[in-house]
Amino acid sequence: MMMLAVSAVTPVTIAMGASAPQPGEAAFRDLYRELVETNTTLSVGSCTAAAEKMAARLQRAGMPAASMQILAPAEFPKSGSLIASYPGRDAKLEPIMLLAHIDVVEARREDWVRDPFTLVEEDGFFYARGASDDKAMASIFTDLLVRWSEQQYRPQRGVTLALTCGEETSEHFNGVLWLLQNHPALMRAKFVLNEGAGGLLDASGKHLSLDVQAGEKVYQDFRLEVTHPGGHSSRPTREKSDQPHGRCADASGGAPVSGKPE
Repeated sequence: MMMLAVSAVTPVTIAMGASAPQPGEAAFRDLYRELVETNTTLSVGSCTAAAEKMAARLQRAGMPAASMQILAPAEFPKSGSLIASYPGRDAKLEPIMLLAHIDVVEARREDWVRDPFTLVEEDGFFYARGASDDKAMASIFTDLLVRWSEQQYRPQRGVTLALTCGEETSEHFNGVLWLLQNHPALMRAKFVLNEGAGGLLDASGKHLSLDVQAGEKVYQDFRLEVTHPGGHSSRPTREKSDQPHGRCADASGGAPVSGKPE
């Protein structure tokens, strides 16, 4: 099984290869457009609405309604996540999870040249809020299960699709954390494919590389309060001149200079 995960480097554009249209491309573009054009911002959007639309597509392709759930806490009804289970040939094997978030950062119309919630294609690029981060990946994952369902394909290991909400505004609601805490059985997986990777195509659309992210940055705030007025590093102010570290070498590497002010 091979899947190409689109990098989340920029939230507004993704490049398309110059190769001839592939079978199923029109259907994918339709799914992708529907997901991108469904507003999922925290202020006025709804991840639940987007999850319902993707669930409807999976059901039309043949996946039973009983194999999927849209889950949201009562206090955040618009922050729903879709969890859909696609069976494999060996039920004893833990499934692979395809995880992508469907919420997006706020987008004010006056800040954009184009309507941020209308998918526009120009010169081989797509423009819209979430066109890359992360609705491209969410669309690819969903389209994969749509095609498998239509073809009645069964992989050896089952696959769980998790389209989640709250990645962009985790201080408000973290959908993955909520699911792990409240529905751990649904989140069990042998391993998870998530955003954070990328690939490179040549001018003809041939795959040149697939990058894999092996680590993640951690965000941290610090508050620094300084009460001393400061001064030159090698010429401390008078109240610091008697400290034992009041002497240091000058920038040229020469002899130490006095730490006392002139």
